[in-house]
Amino acid sequence: MTESTPAPAKRNPALIPLSHDHHNGLARARDIVLALDGVVPQDLHELAASSHRFAEAELLPHFEREERFLIPPFIAHVGDSDPDLQTFVSQHQQLRQLSTELLNSTAPLEQLLSNWSKALTAHIRFEERTLFKRVQAALTADEMATLGAALNTGGPACSL
Repeated sequence: MTESTPAPAKRNPALIPLSHDHHNGLARARDIVLALDGVVPQDLHELAASSHRFAEAELLPHFEREERFLIPPFIAHVGDSDPDLQTFVSQHQQLRQLSTELLNSTAPLEQLLSNWSKALTAHIRFEERTLFKRVQAALTADEMATLGAALNTGGPACSL
């Protein structure tokens, strides 16, 4: 660990399914960067289409799980005007929009894919480094246990 890199936080077991999803999302974002850098040659139209399919099958269901199970108890503790909550909401909106644009935009695909990959990486880093720490600090042990149970039974697990 360098001085500028904080030590990883011990993740509450309730949040581990979401963290596993995040690992897969970071791998997807890395794959896009490698393709755009020419390290792994890939047709950009197929990369955009597969990224859109990934968003539909994995990213959006993950967002729904977070919005349904993670955010309501957090809001109960911090209120709906909390700056980190606002960041969370705006990042979800941005990623939904960018995911739609992957198929429906006339903008250059390289730029769209780069923007999507960067936004996904930034969002995951924000959740892992900031939001989850705050959720763990705000929720009681019983609330975290309820959250964990909901995340494990409240819908299909995804491999974001």
